[in-house]
Parts: sequence; C-alpha cells; structure tokens
Amino acid sequence: MTATRSSVYVVSAGLADLFAAAISMGLGAYLAAATESKHHDVVEEKERLCFRGGTRAPDERLYEVFRRHGVPREEASGAVNCLCANEALAVQFVLDLEHRTDKTGKTLACVEGLVMGTSYLVGGLIPLLPYFVFGHELRLGFYTSIGVTSFALLMFGFAKAKISGCGNRNSGWSAVQTLIIGAVAAGVSYGIVAGVKILLPTSC
Repeated sequence: MTATRSSVYVVSAGLADLFAAAISMGLGAYLAAATESKHHDVVEEKERLCFRGGTRAPDERLYEVFRRHGVPREEASGAVNCLCANEALAVQFVLDLEHRTDKTGKTLACVEGLVMGTSYLVGGLIPLLPYFVFGHELRLGFYTSIGVTSFALLMFGFAKAKISGCGNRNSGWSAVQTLIIGAVAAGVSYGIVAGVKILLPTSC
C-alpha cells in the first residue's frame, strides 16, 4: 500500500484490511478450538462405548495401549486392574495416551479467538502508526514505518525464543529470522502493488 502516493489511502486501506483479517483470524481460531472440542467428544464417546460393549474386553484395550508404549503385560497388570475399576479414568487414560485430545469449552474457545484477533490487530497497527503521526509526509512515514516494524519484529523474535527457554545466541538468531521473514513478506507485498501501479497507472 505504501507504493501508492496517498497516506490517506495507506491508512484507510490498511485499517480495512487489518480489521477484516483480525476478525477472520479470530473466528478461525475460535472454529479450530470448537472443532477440536467436538472431535474430543466423538473420540471420548467411541472409547466409552468400546469399554462398555466392544468386541474386546476393557482390560485388553488397556493392555494394547501399554504394549504400544513399551510396557510388558506383566508390569501393566496392576495399573490395568485399577483402571478397569474406574471407567471414566480408563477412558481419560486412553484419550491422553492414544489420541492426545483436549476438551475445549466454549468459554476457552471464545478466549482463544479473542486473543488471536486482538493480537493480530495490535501487531498490524504497528506499521500504520507512523502514518498517523506524520500525516501527509508519506515518505517520512514510510521510512519510519520500516524502522518501527523492523524493531518490533526483532523484539518479538527475541522475546519468543527467550520465553521458550533459548539462550541469548539462539534468541538473537530467532530475532534475525523473524526480521528476514517479515522483510520478505513486506517486500513481496510492496512489489506487487508497485507493479500494479506501473501496469495500471490510471487506477492507482
């Protein structure tokens, strides 16, 4: 968008795209969490029916789970006996080890969607802030936006790696990688708009 000559267009188009994308990302995160929750319910019901009236005895289903994880039948017998005495615990045990599904309530799904949408919106506002500050100074806003966004990408990459437990060296490399990816994405976007402007000068 900065390839155009109007800061008003940059801000208006940027905000429109930003809010639309934030809503889309938020809804996508919500639907993903809701779908995962439904999948968990389906798998849970399937395992519960297997324990109640399946073709195999409940203990054989549990022995199979232990066998897949390298636990011999003799060593697993004590745990299997305890699990067979509690159907809910046995079903949850199979879900955790075999399916690795989590139950996501509606509240948590809404929170995930809200966090995703808000994060996208806040992150997307960073490149636009210089255009608000400098008004019609499009070139100054453009270069300031590059600097501010580059700094934000570096800080984000570094903080993400630090939170994950990486050392300073790996965190620094993560910051550089984040900056490179962001620069490539921005460069492609800028080039496309600039190319359209050259091909269709009267429409930009």
